[in-house]
Amino acid sequence: MAATVTDAPAAFVAIVEAGHLSVQATFGMEVAAGQDALVRILTEQAARGEGPLLMDNLNNPQLDLLDATAAFAFLGVPLRLRGASLGALCVMDRRLREWGAEQVTLLEDVAAMVVAEIELNAWRSVQADDRRGPERRYRQLFEEVRTAIYMTTRDGRFIDANSAMLDLFGYTREELLNLNASELYVDARDRAVFQREIDRLGYVREHEVRMKRKDGSVVVCLKTAGVDRGPDGTILGYQGILHDITDRKQAETRLAHSAFHDPLTGLPNRTLFMDRLERLLSQSNRRRNSRFALLFLDLDRFKIINDSLGHLVGDQLLISVARRLENCIREEDTVARLGGDEFAIILDNVMDANHPTRVAERILQELSVPFSIAGRELQSGASIGIALSMTGYDTIQQMIRDADTAMYRAKGLGRNRYEVFDTTMHNRAVRLLKLETELTVAVERESFVLQYLPIFEASTRKAVGVEALLRWQHPERGMLLPGEFMGVAEDSALIIPLGWWSIRSACEQMKLLDEASDPNRELWMSVNVSGRQLLQPDLITNVDAILRSTGLRPDRLRLEIPENDIMRNADAALSILLELNRRGIQISIDDFGTGFSSLSYLQCFPISSLKIDRSFTTRIASQSASTAPFVRTIVALARSMDVPTIAEGVESEEQLRKLIELGVDYVQGFLLSPPVLDPARFFLND
Repeated sequence: MAATVTDAPAAFVAIVEAGHLSVQATFGMEVAAGQDALVRILTEQAARGEGPLLMDNLNNPQLDLLDATAAFAFLGVPLRLRGASLGALCVMDRRLREWGAEQVTLLEDVAAMVVAEIELNAWRSVQADDRRGPERRYRQLFEEVRTAIYMTTRDGRFIDANSAMLDLFGYTREELLNLNASELYVDARDRAVFQREIDRLGYVREHEVRMKRKDGSVVVCLKTAGVDRGPDGTILGYQGILHDITDRKQAETRLAHSAFHDPLTGLPNRTLFMDRLERLLSQSNRRRNSRFALLFLDLDRFKIINDSLGHLVGDQLLISVARRLENCIREEDTVARLGGDEFAIILDNVMDANHPTRVAERILQELSVPFSIAGRELQSGASIGIALSMTGYDTIQQMIRDADTAMYRAKGLGRNRYEVFDTTMHNRAVRLLKLETELTVAVERESFVLQYLPIFEASTRKAVGVEALLRWQHPERGMLLPGEFMGVAEDSALIIPLGWWSIRSACEQMKLLDEASDPNRELWMSVNVSGRQLLQPDLITNVDAILRSTGLRPDRLRLEIPENDIMRNADAALSILLELNRRGIQISIDDFGTGFSSLSYLQCFPISSLKIDRSFTTRIASQSASTAPFVRTIVALARSMDVPTIAEGVESEEQLRKLIELGVDYVQGFLLSPPVLDPARFFLND
């Protein structure tokens, strides 16, 4: 039994006799030449010890008693009775292995039974007329062993079991002895496998089986058993042990679930999602009629909710979204959370080409209903990208790429909508990726120039300042205007180093202009600043450093910030603009009239000018246009705030005349001057 419970090919019992150890019983392999000395030493150590002696690798450089090729593992437990050493129960294995804690415990249980048997035999030899005492002690040890032990007849009827066995299944002894072992199996096939193996081998080692308790609950056990034979070799029955591993199996199940599911929402995670997508694509490529669709979904406004109301509210929103998404799909479909506020849905067995778009519409409708979280009504739509397997994909990465591309296309077209991928999207994505790569190199090499568009007083046409305009000197396409690359710069964060280069270069040029022009002439340099750069934590520090290094007076610098960028983060923008204003730096709101400014915020902002968007200038000379009232309103608003207005894009005398009539203070455009490379020379000739 010792060999069986430890899965070892050899076992022996060594007993102390006349002060020396002698092997009394063996099972399995013979000790190889050169190993007997070490085995004797280890056995003596095990017999003298208080606990188990483990040797996982006998090729230990500290042990010189063995030949380097004679490797095996050793496990020995002492046989002790009332504090005295009786010997040791040992098992060996020629393989290099590690003894598990369960195997050590089981061997200790068997050792306890051996000690009981030794004590019983001693009493039998000394007091043959009175055997009841040691038999009680043997029974007591049998009952106190922590592992469930049982014996059955050949047909499976229980004939004995210890207390651990009764506790494990919840039966009394009388109840269990009236049962057949087959009645405890959850699956009759497990019993058939056990019977077949034990009849073939004479034993079964650590056979995992699901069994039923008296209350109907299921317990998972490792079953180790052997055959009980009569003197003539006839099988009388079976004896075995059961080790309860239910907690371990449940922990393994939980671990497996956590490995493939998102801990917050309980949805499949990216790993499980990728596995299912891979399986479906492989199946689709094998069978022509096997079609499926992939939906990528990104929540709109989630970052705002998460940042403003906290992560706990954000987490609750994600959980609520997950439940609604589950309600929008069929049982055979998969919805997964990929991370953050990104979800993915696999629609299996798509027979109707319109089915994915109907699901997308259902999702948008579900998410349009406000979420009630932490006493608040929260709104969060979604941008959805759809890729169809019918497009033809070789890898799941290609399909994911296209669904992601379609999702970002939906975001770019206004959010809270879906887009189905087509090849034009892919071509556009490839172009943008190429442009981003080229732009990264251009930023590193500073392959840009600034052109300067003069700003004039409208009524006198006298130049009062310039606006720095960024141009990219592309090695293949020539000079590129901002509209051809600034979107990529914004999305990739290249706008930050690009913005600092522009501010520094403009300040250097303005310093040269100051030195070359009339000191009594109050000129200014306007530089465009993106909303993303405005909110950089080091903005003030960097602007201060640039002004110090260039020696430019702060009041010569005017930062132009788009109206929408300011209003998108009005509170944060206000504190930064006030800090810039305290330094004397001027602030101009660019593209005014295209956004939705709050009048209360406008009154608080330290504004130096309002810049009227060129779209108003373009239409103002048209008789059919109703632009003039809007421009007049902007001018009136600016005057109420005591700040001037600047109109951009003036290209005709009629436009200029209309703007002067409406009270616009400053203008710029090709009518008065195109952009120049050297503003100092321009002002000298002005």
